[in-house]
Amino acid sequence: DVFVMNLPAIGGTGSVENIFVDILRTPGDPLKLLDRYYITPGKSPQWNLHKLAADLAAGSISSCLGQRTGDPLPGIYTFGTINNEQELIFTPQYNYFRPNIAPNPARLTLPPGTTTIAAALTPSGVSNLFLAAAEGLFVFTPDNQHDNATPVRVVANNLIAGASTLAAATDATRTTVWGVNPQGNLFYVTCPAGSETNSTAWSHPVPLLPSVERFAFFLNLGAGNNVLFAHVNGQNLI
Repeated sequence: DVFVMNLPAIGGTGSVENIFVDILRTPGDPLKLLDRYYITPGKSPQWNLHKLAADLAAGSISSCLGQRTGDPLPGIYTFGTINNEQELIFTPQYNYFRPNIAPNPARLTLPPGTTTIAAALTPSGVSNLFLAAAEGLFVFTPDNQHDNATPVRVVANNLIAGASTLAAATDATRTTVWGVNPQGNLFYVTCPAGSETNSTAWSHPVPLLPSVERFAFFLNLGAGNNVLFAHVNGQNLI
């Protein structure tokens, strides 16, 4: 798997790339253990082993990229079975102060029945982390992603509960979260940008399509909207 995110440069102009790659350590090994690298384009070396305190196995985790408030480096969120337990951790690219030592992960508290995660990068270059769980939609704000942090529930609705997939995006005016629930219904919910922890600011979840297998979106900056694609019933692309 390849994960790519462009972030505003800290203290300067332009942008920087946050790139992680997961590859099978030994192809054909039934354990399917992964090695994780972060990529630094144009530098030497470009492929850098991302040191972890636990083994990760293909098919047991999902990941997305992000940036916490105040951190000098971006990193990666990892959700799934780690050390035989369901965990959610954020790990910086590397140990900024001691690069030869593995970075310290932050273990984030999972609400009951968490099923999937998605991160949304704000225009200021930090990320909200969203979770679908048994009781609805939760968020870790960029300044609340330290070790043992607890998320805020922002939407309590059965349409979201147990979602198998989430995606999220923030532009200058709004934050939107899309998802597919266990029944295959594609839904979305939105709030004004900057109001992610205010449960009264979120819209009521809206069902869009049934029988959705996969979906993807992109931000149309010229038009100021999101374009959504959905794979429905095995053959139809909408």
